[in-house]
Amino acid sequence: MAKYPLEPRDGALRVVVPQSDWQRIAAIIPDLPDFLGELPPGELAPEADTAIIDDLDQALQAALSITQDHHVQVDVQAAVGPHGVALRLWISQFAAVEVRRSVTIIDGQPHIKPGVEISAVELEHVIDEILRYLIDRPLTDEAIAFSLPEETLLPLTHALTDGRVDDVRLLLDNDGLAEVPPLLRALVAAVEGDALIETHSAAGHRILRLLLTRAGWVETHTTSDAHIVSTPYDRAAMGHLLTVDLSEHLSRAHTPGHTGGEES
Repeated sequence: MAKYPLEPRDGALRVVVPQSDWQRIAAIIPDLPDFLGELPPGELAPEADTAIIDDLDQALQAALSITQDHHVQVDVQAAVGPHGVALRLWISQFAAVEVRRSVTIIDGQPHIKPGVEISAVELEHVIDEILRYLIDRPLTDEAIAFSLPEETLLPLTHALTDGRVDDVRLLLDNDGLAEVPPLLRALVAAVEGDALIETHSAAGHRILRLLLTRAGWVETHTTSDAHIVSTPYDRAAMGHLLTVDLSEHLSRAHTPGHTGGEES
């Protein structure tokens, strides 16, 4: 009997593979990221045995073949509180395969759990699959984008955190601000979770950093002139952002003569 048949669940075909067999399957996947190849504490690497692939369910074999022939890779690492996930999606022109591990955060450090979940995902459902791991947090009235010079934002954040009202006022005056941006207050109050989404293809490398606050998810990045931009995203806007990004990578990966590059 073939091992690990895929079964429909939550919008994709999925199967859980125990650690010992996953390590054997992982041996045939090129350029596997560390978070998928790493062994859990106390686990020993099995002997190399790539013959296991012939024992797998045919649908699972077909899905895993995408790791050998794909156009785009998307890595997602996300956590809320002590619970997190780390996954990679290999995306071809028509479908995708995902390998996901669960992670527990202890004292700020990720600890992987044994075993993986492998999923076969239709191309049209890839964005929904990514959003699955980002909890839905509606935006509040504080969710107003802002941009500040790095040299202002960092000391202002420390002053707010420490409750140094006079220093906050001085920093605001120096930058011509009437008040602390409401979204910054939400960021300082608490960051409940975070997500890092990295997209790789021949067209380049794009990184999306997100922080979960009481105001909603916030994307942050530093501009070429050393400003830190913070932009709130609800689920629909985040889905649109990811869709545009993935479409660009897929279309540029098919452009003849494209040499790739680096994006941020």
